[in-house]
Amino acid sequence: MKKCILFSIIILLFVACEKPQPTENPTMDDILNTTESIEVSGIKYNMVLVKAGTFMMGALEGDTMAVNTEMPRHQVTLTQDYYIGGTEVTQELYEAVTGKNPSHFKGAKQPVDGVTYSEALDFCKALGDKTGHTFTLPTEAQWEYAA
Repeated sequence: MKKCILFSIIILLFVACEKPQPTENPTMDDILNTTESIEVSGIKYNMVLVKAGTFMMGALEGDTMAVNTEMPRHQVTLTQDYYIGGTEVTQELYEAVTGKNPSHFKGAKQPVDGVTYSEALDFCKALGDKTGHTFTLPTEAQWEYAA
């Protein structure tokens, strides 16, 4: 199977069980104000809480760099708080979870690369099995809101 780079990183996410009310026009301090750490085989990884809210997603009309799938700009509401990886998944974390390191550019603290979508999903499941949390890849809306 041909390897592809998934944004050259894997960003993790686990969804909180609560359903808070979305915040209209939240500040970055409102959105990113809490971190939670997970640990696997002595490797710590920080997750950042992103509070529910509403934002405008998509490119502005007239943006010459935009592609058709980014149009039209529209309002999106995320109704649940969620945690997202504070950084890219490191090679040492990926290896601690899966026992392998597919990266071309080696370095324990470097982002893992060369991971297929299927392998990213397998990693999320294995990480959940090791930590007792549920991990998924972020949706496009969750990714853009957090970014």
